[in-house]
Amino acid sequence: MKVSTEVITEVVRSSVAIEKDKVVLDGTNADELIKEFVNAKEAIKAFEEKKANAESAIRALLGDKKFGIIDGVERVKVAERSRVSVDTELLQTAWAEAYEACKRTTNYDFLVVAK
Repeated sequence: MKVSTEVITEVVRSSVAIEKDKVVLDGTNADELIKEFVNAKEAIKAFEEKKANAESAIRALLGDKKFGIIDGVERVKVAERSRVSVDTELLQTAWAEAYEACKRTTNYDFLVVAK
């Protein structure tokens, strides 16, 4: 006599919270989105490097001049800005009360992904 046993296993995948701040993302397109996110960050980094190289080359062409003219048209200029900063370590050490009265904290979040 031949006996056969059939086992049926059903796996349910959903985005049900398993802990207070965690969610299971199985069965979603999260993995694809994470890959897209990582690829975009890498592309941005590559383009920032390309931009920096082009800027350096343009500045070399300009030398000490402020404007670059091509075919009679002003195409590039060196614009100046100023920015004020404060030595927060010195302020906190020497004038702790002023530091406490003036400090601002900005909270933000960002994604950290495992590749």
